[in-house]
Amino acid sequence: MQTASAPRVISVSDRFRSIRRVKRLVQVLWLVLLMSVGLTGGAAANDNDRNALADELLQLINIRETTENLLEQIRQVQIEELEGLEFDAQQIEMAKELQRRTFDILYAELTWESLKPDYVRLYASTFSEEELTVMVLFYGSPAGRNLVAKMPGLVHKTTELVDTRVQEVLPQIQQMMLELIVGKPVMR
Repeated sequence: MQTASAPRVISVSDRFRSIRRVKRLVQVLWLVLLMSVGLTGGAAANDNDRNALADELLQLINIRETTENLLEQIRQVQIEELEGLEFDAQQIEMAKELQRRTFDILYAELTWESLKPDYVRLYASTFSEEELTVMVLFYGSPAGRNLVAKMPGLVHKTTELVDTRVQEVLPQIQQMMLELIVGKPVMR
């Protein structure tokens, strides 16, 4: 005699896990479909498609802002270096004028509008259509947008970490350089 078993109760966390699995499966199937269409020639990989994907990827990874921020950081570093120099008033004014003119040229020549076609060409020639498609899908996803948003802070923290480590070993490097110059071990 068979006994009727009690209906299985599905917890909320099991339900969410199941929904996430289905979403992942749909995403994987979508990627496989896109890649198989590209591989079978159904969507002929041409330069225009790759350029459009490269352009979309560049927008998703905020390359414009990154490029503009990098140029501004270079300008700030030069300003700080100029302030650290021991020049007389006339030399400081000449250096400031040179710096101003240099950055006028850089900002005029290195605008995003002038760089964008080169970036698109570079990305389109480096990555296949399939690779660009997968990257666009990733960077367009919540996880990809999160990565892009957190990357500047992560790079900053990584730079601080490396700088700290370099400062820790700098005395050893200086000692080694001194010994190489003198030609024998030097006591500290």
